[in-house]
Amino acid sequence: MNLLVSLAVSVFLFTASAVQAAEPGEKLQYLATYKGIFTLSETINICDVSLIHRTLEPKGYQEIQMNVSSENYSFVESLFPIRYRFTSWLEPSRQQTWVYEVFEHTGDKDAKHHLVRLDQEGKDFKKSDVKAAEQALLDTLSAGDFDQPDKTDYPVQYDRLGLLHALRGMSLQAGQEVLLSVTNGKESLRYRVKVEADKTLELNGQQWPAYKLRFESFKSDDAELKEATHRPIYIWLSNDADKIPLLAEMRHRFGLFRIAYVGGLANHPVTAKD
Repeated sequence: MNLLVSLAVSVFLFTASAVQAAEPGEKLQYLATYKGIFTLSETINICDVSLIHRTLEPKGYQEIQMNVSSENYSFVESLFPIRYRFTSWLEPSRQQTWVYEVFEHTGDKDAKHHLVRLDQEGKDFKKSDVKAAEQALLDTLSAGDFDQPDKTDYPVQYDRLGLLHALRGMSLQAGQEVLLSVTNGKESLRYRVKVEADKTLELNGQQWPAYKLRFESFKSDDAELKEATHRPIYIWLSNDADKIPLLAEMRHRFGLFRIAYVGGLANHPVTAKD
């Protein structure tokens, strides 16, 4: 089950934009499922995922948060309870992640809580456990009081949640490819994202005009992008003003992980057709 959780979380990190208290501009709900050899090819529900986004005034920067919990699924809870929180703060134009945090409490392990700063001069990133000083920084960020860094020569880079939020702000079309720098807190990676199709997605009995995106990750020194670090992850974004993440899929030798949109508060009316 530990392996399942690790694989599922890698998919969760590419599913939308999220937040904490205060009024969210957007709050989306998802259901994560697994089908494979561990369930004798039966599909089971494993986690609820909430994704929230808000713009923090008066500074105008972006806060994205994702919460993952298996609380409502007794089978998963009995084997390996899952609790995750991922929060990213991006500069107003979505061109750079400044800071992101990860809170993790799974199984019978002690909780882990760390933050990663991507606004450090001369460094790709700096990872720290959350103690008093780091918690004060997180509180400042969440309150909307964080001042934009004066330094301008740090590398332009995203975390994985921030990457998807940035893509949602871009103009997309079938066949388009983008290559961006991303960190997972351990190393810097190059992500190639391709818009594979622009067509209708059938989901939960509804039809959505949608972009299908393929995500691949490569080591930073793999100049020719020959050896991906994981199997492709596919994400469908609604073809409208909000580009809502509708579905994420990752196939692994152990099975299929899916995270599907089930509803929530979007910035504009949804455009699905019955």
